[in-house]
Amino acid sequence: MTLQDSRHPGPRRRAVAGVAAAAVVVSGIALAPGAGAAPNSDVGLPVFSGSDHPVPDQGTGFHPQGQLRAIFDADVAAGAGTDTDHDFWVDRMLARTGTAPGGSNGDGNQWLFSRGRAVFMKTHDPAKLGFGGEVAYWESIAGGQGAYTLDVLVDGEPLTLTEVRAERKQTPSYWRSTFTDGAGGLRVVQTKYITHDNVAVTQLAVSAADGTAHDVTLRATSSFATQADGDELTGSVRAFNDITTVFPRFSGDGFVPDDGALSRAVEVPAEGAVTTKVQLGFVTHELPGSLAEYEEFRDLDPAAAYTEHVTAYNAWWADNIPFLDTPEDNIDKTLFYRWWLMRFNFLDADVPGNDYQFPTTMEGVLGYNNAIDLTIGMFLDDLKYLRDPAWSYGTWVSAGETAGAQGQYRDNPGDPANWSASHTQYISESAWQSYQIHGGPSSVAKTLGTYAERDTAGELATLDTNDNFLLDTNWNAWTGNDADAVSFDWADGRLDRAETAYVYSGAMAGAEALDVAGETDRADALRDTAQDVKDAVLDVLWDPEDDLLLHAVASTGEQVPWKEINNYYPYSVGLMPKPGDADYDDDYVEALRLFADDDEFPIFPFFTANQADKAEAAAAGNPGSNNFSVINSTVTFRMLSSVLRDYPTDYVTADWYKKLLYWNAWSHYQDDGDNRYPDQNEFWADGSADPQGIGYRSWIHHTMLGTTNWTVVEDAMGLRPRTDAKIELDPIDIDWDHFAATDLSYRDKDLAITWDAPGGERYYGDDVPEGYSVFLDGELAFTADQLSHVVYDPATGDVQVDDGVQVSDAAALGLAEATDVHFAAGSRVADVLAKAGTPATDADHDAVDVAAGKPVAASFAANGRAAAQAVDGRTAMESFWGTAGSPNATDSVTVDLADGGDAVPVDDVRVYFYRASSSATAQGYAAPSQYLVEYDDGSGWQPVPDQARTPAYPRGNLNHVQFPQVEAERLRVTVQHAAGARTGIKEVQAFATGASAPEPTDVGPHADAWVDSGSNQAGAARLVGLAQGDGSSSDAVSARWSVVDAPEGGSVLFDDESAATTIARFGVTGRYTLRLTATEGDATATADVVVDATALAEGEIDLAPGATPTASYTAGWNDVDAVNDGKDPFFSGGNQTDLWGTWTGSEPATRWLQYTFDEPVRVDRTSIDFWYDSTSGGSGVSVPQGWHLQYWDAAAGDGEGGWADVPDPSAFGTERDATNEVTFGAVTTTRLRATFDALAGGGRYSAVGVSEWRVFAAAAASVDPVDVRTTVGELPELPATVDVVYPDGARLATPVTWGAVTAQDVAQEGDVSVVGVLGTTSLTAQATVWVRAQLASTVTTVDPVEVSTFVGVVPVLPTTVTVQYNDGTRASGTDVVWDDVDPADFAAEGTFDVGGTVAGSQIRARATVVVGSGGEPDPELDLAVEVSPRCLAGKAYVAVRATNGEDVPVDVTLSTPFGEKSFDGVAPGKNAYQSFAARAVTVPAGEAAVTASGTVGGEQVTTTLSAPYDALDCS
Repeated sequence: MTLQDSRHPGPRRRAVAGVAAAAVVVSGIALAPGAGAAPNSDVGLPVFSGSDHPVPDQGTGFHPQGQLRAIFDADVAAGAGTDTDHDFWVDRMLARTGTAPGGSNGDGNQWLFSRGRAVFMKTHDPAKLGFGGEVAYWESIAGGQGAYTLDVLVDGEPLTLTEVRAERKQTPSYWRSTFTDGAGGLRVVQTKYITHDNVAVTQLAVSAADGTAHDVTLRATSSFATQADGDELTGSVRAFNDITTVFPRFSGDGFVPDDGALSRAVEVPAEGAVTTKVQLGFVTHELPGSLAEYEEFRDLDPAAAYTEHVTAYNAWWADNIPFLDTPEDNIDKTLFYRWWLMRFNFLDADVPGNDYQFPTTMEGVLGYNNAIDLTIGMFLDDLKYLRDPAWSYGTWVSAGETAGAQGQYRDNPGDPANWSASHTQYISESAWQSYQIHGGPSSVAKTLGTYAERDTAGELATLDTNDNFLLDTNWNAWTGNDADAVSFDWADGRLDRAETAYVYSGAMAGAEALDVAGETDRADALRDTAQDVKDAVLDVLWDPEDDLLLHAVASTGEQVPWKEINNYYPYSVGLMPKPGDADYDDDYVEALRLFADDDEFPIFPFFTANQADKAEAAAAGNPGSNNFSVINSTVTFRMLSSVLRDYPTDYVTADWYKKLLYWNAWSHYQDDGDNRYPDQNEFWADGSADPQGIGYRSWIHHTMLGTTNWTVVEDAMGLRPRTDAKIELDPIDIDWDHFAATDLSYRDKDLAITWDAPGGERYYGDDVPEGYSVFLDGELAFTADQLSHVVYDPATGDVQVDDGVQVSDAAALGLAEATDVHFAAGSRVADVLAKAGTPATDADHDAVDVAAGKPVAASFAANGRAAAQAVDGRTAMESFWGTAGSPNATDSVTVDLADGGDAVPVDDVRVYFYRASSSATAQGYAAPSQYLVEYDDGSGWQPVPDQARTPAYPRGNLNHVQFPQVEAERLRVTVQHAAGARTGIKEVQAFATGASAPEPTDVGPHADAWVDSGSNQAGAARLVGLAQGDGSSSDAVSARWSVVDAPEGGSVLFDDESAATTIARFGVTGRYTLRLTATEGDATATADVVVDATALAEGEIDLAPGATPTASYTAGWNDVDAVNDGKDPFFSGGNQTDLWGTWTGSEPATRWLQYTFDEPVRVDRTSIDFWYDSTSGGSGVSVPQGWHLQYWDAAAGDGEGGWADVPDPSAFGTERDATNEVTFGAVTTTRLRATFDALAGGGRYSAVGVSEWRVFAAAAASVDPVDVRTTVGELPELPATVDVVYPDGARLATPVTWGAVTAQDVAQEGDVSVVGVLGTTSLTAQATVWVRAQLASTVTTVDPVEVSTFVGVVPVLPTTVTVQYNDGTRASGTDVVWDDVDPADFAAEGTFDVGGTVAGSQIRARATVVVGSGGEPDPELDLAVEVSPRCLAGKAYVAVRATNGEDVPVDVTLSTPFGEKSFDGVAPGKNAYQSFAARAVTVPAGEAAVTASGTVGGEQVTTTLSAPYDALDCS
């Protein structure tokens, strides 16, 4: 362990008697000598710029209840929502126009604010009509494509439209921009938005800018919806990480499907405009509103659709957020901007399963985009003040349900590539505060307490490695501060951390929750743990010599002198003893002295690290980073909130808090405080209070990282949430003469707080008294004549205040106890809690789960997935009964409800199925095809009667079964596993609610099917199907695929026609209609799928999707599996998980990428797309300077195998923004490896990146036919492989998928033809099945064999032959041993015969071998040359294009009098192009020359062509 030599505890600032220690008094703060050089008391308030009125006038007066509703109603009355010139209040406040601010620090007003509950634009391209950029369904989908784009066509050609950037305008609810064409003839105004339920709508107003009528065509294109269905286009696409499947539906007003797009002919009048719209609905099964809202907006006209959307969007503000008002409008605007940030960075996808089932905040949807445990607690600080508790409860429930195996909170498993660990956090603490505000049945408190209990234990189990009740780590990212956390630079090894304070606060919050739930023993145990943590902090981390809290080296206990704001977390959570506590010591507040000095902890910038320590670390060679962000201001606000109330000291004052509040608001505004441009970035750097400025704003825009609104409500305005039915206020007085908060949803009341300093301006009108007042549901509860600590009892009207404070108008208005709050059935919060196993509605009648903890047995249990986990009282994802590996088609779990006693009443069963998605979930699990619920009352098993199921068919997570009450000794759930998966049950719950059961569901089987858009097998489609039962029958549900319609001559082979999910293979290109039939007993259901299939094209079959990619190294944020995902080419940008990359910061000279094939393949061509973010050698990810390709030669090394270079390769191209293709001599192999020579520069190497690597099968010549014999009634056994023969005579046994042979086919003597499909060739296999009552045994003939080879190449003879028997039947696959071949026989062109001995026959086999030369090269290369002089911006150019008509790549050189350009390895069908600048306004007539060279037939060929061009004058 290496320790730095110096210690820097920071100067002490305690005044000491005596001349030598005479104190300097600055603004009332006593400072030690030398410490007054940079006191925080000298820091002023920031100066804002921009608008003098950043908050629009409300125009409604003040209302202590419904203020935002009043503003909304006034807006509607004034015409808001009728068009983009009449906006709602919040839209007006947050509207952005133009493209300012630009530059590296500005957001350019380019990020789209409008979003749905799951759909948003990850990136946004304003230069395109429609939704260009990267659309996300929770995260970017389909390799980073836009939702759709629109073109305006004239005479079939798209116009080049240019945005008038000065006319750009966007608000949170919509985007408006204007485009014109270069000729000035047309003007297009688009208004676009994304609705709540994920419909992306674009309204176009097309007008004539030149006063002339125009005939144009509007064309809308989406890669997600290309299949025509009436007037719409449809499709399917898997969301990122298989979270869900989206079924896009695309339509437009007056548009019709047109070759995979939508088009509409439009007559644009000379005056006025033509208005139309298009809409793309991102429909999912789990969000029925997504289909309903798509259909609604599809049917509305453009104006009505716009009004519907913006009105609903803005009504949400009135319904869901509190109104906040302070004396500083610049702060107020940030408060409403942050309400919008909360809404923008939030996901409510409701995906059944174990990732995004629950509504949850997401950190930085435009960046990391995951529910990261580090910041969830911070977000909850603000979320709890949204009026609908689903926002806050959903977020902490999501954290609890996705917790780690030992119970500790962690990042959501939906995106393991973007944060997938546990970090320091205070989720339980802030979740408990949300419960204090919103309340709920005791079951809610119990769930929260259980999460806190498990997180406390899990954190200590995983991070307290020295068992001293302190979390220890050597990972600076655990703190969320990364290289800003200076303490990690002081010593190697693990540090005992002060952030353990959050374990203390989480345990204390959990104890309070369990007290409310009546679980006092568990609560006391948590308090004991909290005390252990407190003792450890004081014993190990407190430095009594220097009066500081310091992290400590875990292995030695040595304290670390370098500090962060994190060292003060024990003060934030009240762990440190307070004045009046028995263990209090005056020295404890001395640690706060560092906050009086901005050389230590400045108010602004609000850094992580103590700046004196950071400077010392930098001097010692550990500069790290020194950023600041709203995370830092958040934890500082938390510390101030506690210190100013519980640890009074002159070191930290209310003025300190006020300055931080203002500087925090100022930081949100771009251009150094311009209030027109709010943008919270992930972090900032190079900040200064004097002169005020921020030098760097990071790349993630409009993110949530820390929170602010809560401190205005709780500290500046004073609300202190409590568990009982009283209201407490305790404001920090910062000399504001007024403030107000209305519509704070507090249990069953709307709470308002107002302060209007007596004797001054009446800010809130005469109906609101001067002083400090509270209103409940608009009624005055009391008024105090000055700011004071207040405790108000709504039951009695009693008000307790500070001495000298006068109270008037006190009234008893009542307030519900937290546990008296129940949630309405059907509300989102009730749904959230139910899906987490927590009944919370009146209908649940506080029912108790009688299955929890009871004895349980199962028919099968996977290792580590015991049946007991299905009744352990928890629905969290890491605890479930699993059946992976079960040999059974059905499995069951049985719960002994009586447990040796009497039968118990049951009328409600809830089954929570596990569903796999991302790699962070347990793979192989899906909701079953069907499940049965049975009970045993002592007389045997029987189905529960009259079942009402929600949903009707099995889904991931909650499945609810209600029925008339029965008496049950045992309960059994039997599952029929879904095809290709097994079933997991997280929990089985059983209740006696006493509620009347709904009408029973008896809807029969269910079938649904679609094409898997993520599958890229050539000539095939992966069909995803559901065949499910409703549980009304014990009959198993079966599935079967059939062909409804096919093109002429078309045939379809299903890999397994009885599996709901299977592969369909197509023999002819065209449109097919396929049908899935689900059968349950006598009932059936069907679903049809239309597939526009492309049959395999010989020589164009990419085998890469079937290979397994591996690499020498893959960066953690990249994915090696991306190289064969079949997505469209991209060379820069995009999603990092859509490429393989190798960046580490210190790169080797070479990297390799490899494909391994399950079976040998024969290949002769490859192509690769390089990805880059740098063009300089030695930095970033760059295109390599070279590469080569090798194959695994199984015969090398005396049969041991070894790597060999592919023979006769063409040039290995390194084009930066193009696909690089290489041809080579055909090889048969199971492995291919590409090795890349990294680009060098400055003594370093760049990393390598590849977005796609394709490998193409060599063209086949034929497939050997198959003959099989069988007897009547006996199904034949067709071979698993067939021999594919190649033009050079090579043969390869290749897997084949055969069509079905049925019992009817072999019911009588005859022969049956069967077709087989191969994945490596477009040729089909042909088999004949010979059926006889009794098979003969005498061979009468042996089919002759013909093979070909080249001169000097050993011929490859088949190992089997086909024979015919004396009953007319034939059998292929009969073994043959050939005579030795003399090398002289194939030393020259010609033919010769080889004899062979056939197993079981005296008849000899004969093979004729044809020896050829291999062909002659063409005398000239096939090259097409075009030359055209042209004018660009008044200058003359000569453009030359040469197109390669050969089947191999060629090197091309283009020459003109104005320059020369060479191109290596131009692929077949591709072209070399260059526009040569004449550097003049004219060019004389002349000629361009094109020289090309390439290898054809093994020989080098060079061709030179010339092409004339005419003179051109551009003057």
